[in-house]
Amino acid sequence: MTGLRLRRTVSVVAGLLVAACVAHAQTVPSLSVPLTTTELLRAVDRALPLLERARQDVVIAQGEAREALGAFDLSLEATAKNIRGKYDNGRVSGILEQPLAPLGITLYGGYRLGRGSFGPYDSRAQTLREGEVTGGVELPLLRNRSMDGRRAAQQVTALGVDVAERGLDKARLTYFAQALAEYWDWVAAGQQLGVARGLLDLAEARDQQLAEATALGQIAAVERTDNRRAILQRRSALILAERQLQMKVIDLSLYLRALDGTPVRPGQDRLPPLMPPVPQDEPDENAELRLAFDRRPELAALRLKRAQQEVELRLAENAMLPTLNLFSE
Repeated sequence: MTGLRLRRTVSVVAGLLVAACVAHAQTVPSLSVPLTTTELLRAVDRALPLLERARQDVVIAQGEAREALGAFDLSLEATAKNIRGKYDNGRVSGILEQPLAPLGITLYGGYRLGRGSFGPYDSRAQTLREGEVTGGVELPLLRNRSMDGRRAAQQVTALGVDVAERGLDKARLTYFAQALAEYWDWVAAGQQLGVARGLLDLAEARDQQLAEATALGQIAAVERTDNRRAILQRRSALILAERQLQMKVIDLSLYLRALDGTPVRPGQDRLPPLMPPVPQDEPDENAELRLAFDRRPELAALRLKRAQQEVELRLAENAMLPTLNLFSE
C-alpha cells in the first residue's frame, strides 16, 4: 500500500509539473517572430542594390533640372582693355544680366568707362570722365516670347525628374513582386516540409503499433516490413523537402537584407504558421483597369515623355519665327 501510494503521489506531482511547464510556455512570448510580407518589402525598399540604380537615375535627373535652372541666374560679364598706338586709351566695362521666365524678358544694367584718345571710328568707346551707367529691358515680340531654349530646358528636365521617379516606382513594384513570389515559395516549402515530417511521424508511430501486434501474433510480419519500406520512402521525402526549403531560403535572402545590405537567411522558426486564406470576393475588373490606367508608373512615364516631346515641338516652332525684340534702355 505504501509503494502504491508513493507512485500515485509521484505521478500527480509529475502531472502538475507538466501542466505548469505548458502554462509557462503559453505565457512566455516566442523569441522568433514570423517573417511578414511587410518586413520583407521594407527590407527590399531599404537595402536592395538593384533599387539603388533607379534611385541614382532620380538623383541624376534632379541634377540636370538644377543645371537647367542655372540659365536664369544673374550673370556678370566684365572686360578691361588697354590699347597703345596712335590712339592710346583704356576701357573698362561690366554688365549684369537677369533673364526672367515670363515672356522671355531680360533685365540688364552695367557700367563702362573709356579714357584716352579715340579714333573717329571708335568714338562710341569714349565716355564721360566718371563713366556711364546703363540699364534696360529687352522684350521679345515674336521669337522666344512664348518659348525659348532656357525655358524648354527647364520644363524638359523638370519632367525628366518625374519620369525618373516613375521609373523608380516601376522598379520598386517589379522587385516587390519578385520578392513576394520568393516569399510564398518559401512559405509553401515550409508547409511541405511540415507535411513530410508529419507523414514520417505517423509511419514511425504505426511501426511501433505493428511491432506490438506482430509480437502478439495478431498480424503477419510482412505488414511491418511493408511499413518499414514506407518509413524509408518518407524519410527520403523529408530530406528532399528540407533541401527544397534550403534552396528557397537562399532565393529569399536575395531580397531579405539587413541594414548594411547583407543577405539574411531566415530560419524555420520564422515561417508563418498558416497560409493566408484565399479571398472569396471576385474583383471588379473595370475598377481594376481604371486604377491601373491611373496609377501604373509605365503609363504615367509615357504621359510625361509625351509632355516632354510637346515642349520640344513648341521650341522647334519658336525657331521658325522671325526675331523682333523691343528694347528700353
